[in-house]
Amino acid sequence: MEEQDPYGAIKFGEFRKYMQNKQSKLKQQEKELLNQSSQEQLPLFDGCSIHINGYTDPPSSELRRSIIQYGGDYQHYLKKSSVTHIIATNLTNSKIQEFRAYKVVRPEWILKSIESKQLLPWQNFRLVPNSSDQKELPFTGECLNKAILKTDWARKSTTVNPEFIKRYYESSRLHHLSIWKGELKEIVANLQQKYPSKKRKSTQADDCVYMHVDFDCFFASVGIRDRPHLKDKPVAVSHSKGYCGDSSSDIASCNYVARTFNIRNGMTVGTAKHLCPQLQVIPYEFEKYRSVSEQFYEILFQYADAMQAVSVDEALLQINAYHDTLATKIRTQIRDATGCEASVGVGPNILLARLSTRKAKPAGQFHCQTQDEIESLLTDTSVSELPGVGYAITEKLNDMNVKTIIEMRKIPKSELQAKLGTKMGQNLFNFSRGIDDRELTTHQKRQSISAELNWGVRFENEENERSFIEGLAKEVSDRLIKQQLKGKTITLKIMKRKEVATQAAKHLGHGKVDTFSKSITISNYTNNSDTIFKSVYSLLKSFRFPCADIRGIGIQITRLDNNIETISPNQHTLKFKGIATSSAVATNSSTTTNTITSFNTNVTSPSPTVTPLPQKEEMIVDPSVYEELPLSVQQELQSNYALKFKKEEEKIDWVSELPPWSQLDPAYLLALPDTMREQIIKAYGSKEGLTAASSTSSPPPPPPLLPLQSRSFSSKIPLELEGLSYDVNVWNELPLDVRTELLAEHGINKQPEKAEQQQQKKELKKIEEPSLHGLTDVNDLRNLIRDWVQSTVTEPEPEDVTTITDFFIELVQAQDLEKPRLLLLYLSYLTKDNPHWKLHLKTIQDTLSDVVISVYGYPF
Repeated sequence: MEEQDPYGAIKFGEFRKYMQNKQSKLKQQEKELLNQSSQEQLPLFDGCSIHINGYTDPPSSELRRSIIQYGGDYQHYLKKSSVTHIIATNLTNSKIQEFRAYKVVRPEWILKSIESKQLLPWQNFRLVPNSSDQKELPFTGECLNKAILKTDWARKSTTVNPEFIKRYYESSRLHHLSIWKGELKEIVANLQQKYPSKKRKSTQADDCVYMHVDFDCFFASVGIRDRPHLKDKPVAVSHSKGYCGDSSSDIASCNYVARTFNIRNGMTVGTAKHLCPQLQVIPYEFEKYRSVSEQFYEILFQYADAMQAVSVDEALLQINAYHDTLATKIRTQIRDATGCEASVGVGPNILLARLSTRKAKPAGQFHCQTQDEIESLLTDTSVSELPGVGYAITEKLNDMNVKTIIEMRKIPKSELQAKLGTKMGQNLFNFSRGIDDRELTTHQKRQSISAELNWGVRFENEENERSFIEGLAKEVSDRLIKQQLKGKTITLKIMKRKEVATQAAKHLGHGKVDTFSKSITISNYTNNSDTIFKSVYSLLKSFRFPCADIRGIGIQITRLDNNIETISPNQHTLKFKGIATSSAVATNSSTTTNTITSFNTNVTSPSPTVTPLPQKEEMIVDPSVYEELPLSVQQELQSNYALKFKKEEEKIDWVSELPPWSQLDPAYLLALPDTMREQIIKAYGSKEGLTAASSTSSPPPPPPLLPLQSRSFSSKIPLELEGLSYDVNVWNELPLDVRTELLAEHGINKQPEKAEQQQQKKELKKIEEPSLHGLTDVNDLRNLIRDWVQSTVTEPEPEDVTTITDFFIELVQAQDLEKPRLLLLYLSYLTKDNPHWKLHLKTIQDTLSDVVISVYGYPF
C-alpha cells in the first residue's frame, strides 16, 4: 500500500517513481476539481488528451478547468505518445518544427466549443496551417539579420566577417580609451624612472591643494591642430565622413564653435548636420591622441606631489606648495608642447577642484578659495553631477523632490541615509556643503580584464556564433597575457533583442535589448583561450537563445591573481587536492551562478598549468525518463554528454555518487524524509560508502562544532546510540543540533524529564535567537548585508562594523557557528574588490576568532 501512495516517501535515486507520484497527485487534484463543479457538464472533450504550451489568453488555469469539467484529459507534461491536441497562442520557429505533426490549436477552440455545446472541428482553429506559404513575422531575428546582411559592406562590418573582431578594435574609440587607461600606470612608472630625482612627499601639507587638469574637447582639438583651416569652423570627430545627411554615427567630440549650434557629444551626425549643415566631420586619429597624452602626463608629473591618472586627457594632482602662477605655467607648457588648450581647476578638495574646472572652461583656470566662491560653485551644480550619483540615485532623489544642491541641503542627514544608504547619504550630505575628504588613488590593482562588443553583432548560424565566441575568448586571453595576469571567474554578458524590436535606429547597433549575465568560477587561475572559450560557450548554450537574436556579447575575467589576499594567522586554509581539469561543469569545486558570481574561500596558490578539458563526460540515463524530456533538453544532453542508456535490469550505484562527507550540509540532511536520511547515514557509515565518498576528495571531514572538552575520540558506541544503526564515526562528525534532533525524532531519550528540560531550553533558544534589525533568517541577513555593502561608497562606518561584529558574537555565544561562518564568507565575497574593507573585515574575523577560542577552545 505504501508504494501506491502518491504522497509516500521515495527511496534515494528513484526519480522515475517521483515523477509517477507527482502525476498521480495532479490527477487526484483534477478529480477534486471535477467534483467541485456545481452541475454535470457535457463531455465535449471526451477522448481528447490536451496539453497547453506556454502563455495563453485566457490563462492556462482557466483552460485547464474547462477541459476537465467538460470531459477532457489534461496533460501537465507533454507526453507525445498520448497527447492528441496542443493549445498555444504563439509558437517559436523551433516549436513550430517540433509540433509540425500535432494538432496545434488556438485557445478559442475550447471556448467556442463550450459556447456552441459541441466539439467543433479543430482545423478551423489551427494555429499553424500546413500550407508552405506561411510568412514569418517581419521582425524575427532571422528576417532582420537576413535583410541587413544583403550588402557586401554590411557583411564585412559585422560578425559574419571572420576578421570582424580585429577590425572592430582597431577603430573602436571606447576600446582605445580603455586600453590607454590601463597603460597610464605604466606611463607613470616610466616617468618615475625618467625623473629619479623627483621625490614625492608622502604626507599631505597644511596648504595642500588639489588641481584638476582637463583638455578642452580633446579629440577635436588634436584634429584641428593639424588642420589650421578648420580652427574657426564647427568641427566634430566621428566614424562617419559626414557625406550622408541621416548618418547614425555618434559624435565623440566637437569644438566650442560647433556647440554654439547646440551640437553635443553623443549626438548622431545626422542630427548634428540638420542643426549645422556646414559642420566639418573629421576621423579618429588614435596614435596622435596617444602621443599628446604622453606629453600631457610628462608635464604634470614634474609639478605633482601625488597624481591620479583619470583618463587619457584628464588628471588629478595634489600640490603641497601651490602658488597662483603655477596653473598658468602648466597651461602654457601644455599648449606649447601639444598645440592644444587645457583648463585647470584648483580647490581645497577633489570635489571643488572638479567643479572649478567646469567654471574655467574653455581654455581658462579658476581657483576656488573663499566661502562665497564655494557657494557659487555648488549653487550652479545639479545633484546628478555629484560623484557617485548615477541613474538609480538620481531617480531616488527625484522622488524626494531633490534636483539641486540647495534642495539637498534642506534634507536631514538621517533621511538621506535612510533613503540612499548610510555611506551614500553621508557623502551627499557632505558634498552639498563642499566637504570632500577623499584622497587621490595613486596605486590601484587591476580588478578585471574584459572584451565586449555590442555593434555589428549579427549571426547567420550557430557555427558563425561559435567562431565569434572563440575569437572573442582569444582577444581576452591576449589581454590577460599582455598584463601577465590570470583569472578564476569568467562572466558572460549577453544583449538579446527584445521580441518586439525591429531594426536598430543606429545602423548595426544593438537596438532595444534585454541584458543577461552568467558567471562561472573554475578551479585554477587561467589565461588560456581554449579554457575561456569552452567555459563561455557552455554558459551561452545554457541560455538557449536563438543566435539570430543576440545583439551584444562580452567576456569578463575577474578574481585575478594579482589580488590574492594574505591570510590571518588565526584563519585556516582549505587545501584542495589538485584537479586535472579546469572545467567548472565537470567538477565539484566550481559553481555556476546567475548574476551573482560564486566564490571559493582562501584558495591556495594557483596551478601554473591548465590541462585541456575532456571532450564529453559520460552520463548513465534511464530510457523511460529520457523519453519524457522535452526535445530541447534531449538535444542539450546529447551535445554535452556521452549518453549511456542503462538496461532495464541495471541499477545505478547511487552510493558511489554521494558527495564527500566534508561537503554535506547537515541542514539539508535534516530536511530529507526519515527513511532517505537513514539510508544516507548508513551508506556513509558502511565501509563501502565511506570509501566511495572519500575517494573523490582529499580533505578530511571538518571538526565537529563542539568544545574540545566535549569531543569524543573513542570508537565505542555512546549510550545515546544504543538501539540505533548509525555508525559511531559518522555520528561523532554530526553537529550537536543535528544529533539532538535525530534523537528527538526517534524518541529514544531515556530520561523523560531531561528530554522535557531540553525541549524547554530549545524553545527558549528559539525565542531568544539573536537577530539583526529583527531578522534571523540567513537569506534575509544576506540581503541586509548586501544592501549595506552596496550603500557604502568607500569604507563602512565604525558603528556599523561594531553592530555586525556584536551580532556575530551573539550567534557564537548562542552555539550557532554556521550562520556567522556563512555570513562572514558572503561579506568577504561582496567586498573582495574594495581595498577599503580589508582592515574592517580582518578586525571582524580576528574578533570572532578570539571569541570562538574562548568559548570552544579552537579558532574559528
